[in-house]
Amino acid sequence: PNFQLCKTSINNPDFNTPEILVSEKEDRVISDFELTKDGLYFTTIKNGVEAKLYHFRNTKEKEIKLPNPSGRISISSKGPKHEFLKVSIGGYINPTVHYYYDFLSNTFMPENLNPKSEFPDFKYFIVEEIEIPSHDGVLVPLSIIRNKNSKKDGNNRTLFFGYGSYGASGNPFFDSSLLTWVVEGGIIAIAHVRGGGEK
Repeated sequence: PNFQLCKTSINNPDFNTPEILVSEKEDRVISDFELTKDGLYFTTIKNGVEAKLYHFRNTKEKEIKLPNPSGRISISSKGPKHEFLKVSIGGYINPTVHYYYDFLSNTFMPENLNPKSEFPDFKYFIVEEIEIPSHDGVLVPLSIIRNKNSKKDGNNRTLFFGYGSYGASGNPFFDSSLLTWVVEGGIIAIAHVRGGGEK
């Protein structure tokens, strides 16, 4: 259910016993992959909110450290004959930034097609990722977006959102208009309830 990456012959495909390249992860879902000249890249996401990038080559997989923490990653390439890999990183309090990844130097170069957006009002925001027990004890992921100086005393106005159906995960998204609620002292809580694909 958390997916794995496999290989089989295109002329004589065997989907029952393919060669497993990347095994299923116990606590995270394999969400995307791309092939390049330098190997295979794939992404995972934990609880629908913690995204990571990996490189796989010669039976070895290695996590690639991102320029900043990410709740959402998308990757694209030009295929196995090219070194090109584009990595887009974003989250609840960070707008999506596009990078080109250089395998040999292990560096990310920002794509400068769009001007970088600055949101100084959001610099004191934090995202807390916790799990809370449901009615039957199963832990459900919950994202809490707040000002780091907000007191947890139960007196903060809170917007609560939750959706779980058809395997659709509530992945992190950046919405500057929604975040004005936090600027005004409110809290945003997003429950990743069962029915989605977070777990």
